[in-house]
Amino acid sequence: MMQLLSLLLLFTAQFCSIATAKFGPCKNHKVQENFTMSKYLGTWYEIERSGSTDSDTRCIKEKYSVDDENKIELLTQYVEKDNTLNIHKGDIFYASHEKNKAKFFFRVTNEFDRWGSYAWNSFERFVLPYWVLATDYTSYSLVLSCSSALITHRDYIWILGRERQLPKNVTDYLHEILTTSDIDVKLVPTDQHNCTVVY
Repeated sequence: MMQLLSLLLLFTAQFCSIATAKFGPCKNHKVQENFTMSKYLGTWYEIERSGSTDSDTRCIKEKYSVDDENKIELLTQYVEKDNTLNIHKGDIFYASHEKNKAKFFFRVTNEFDRWGSYAWNSFERFVLPYWVLATDYTSYSLVLSCSSALITHRDYIWILGRERQLPKNVTDYLHEILTTSDIDVKLVPTDQHNCTVVY
């Protein structure tokens, strides 16, 4: 029993060493009312994200579309430090019990480590919640994903835009939503310069 408790405390300490880790479970934040997925489809560019300023990826772009089987497909494109272009495929799905259309999940392979987490083995697919906190569909989207571990949770935030840049008054507005929602996450800008590659 003591060994189990020691392991529990060690794991919790490691998880809490991450700047955005908080005690308690993920919170039930307010999301976009009357969310419509068909209006959300299309291309989004990553404007800001929670994380480190020393990321080697830039020009991050996501494309949401409906495939031949009527499933929502997610293609993510980014450019690495050596100018290598990477494209990863994922999908979007709803939990069977979820009635709020602004709360869904995205699923990617473990080789795509944009979120700093891996599946336990190379055959698993990594799944995270995707909550749209706010969007006007035509210019901006504010996205939350929260992961829990034991008695702690970590919030991930993305600000997305239909263009590679957003006006400051828009990002300020989205930052204010985070503040009033009691989401304390440091955001860093995504480099969207010299992005000539497309898919």
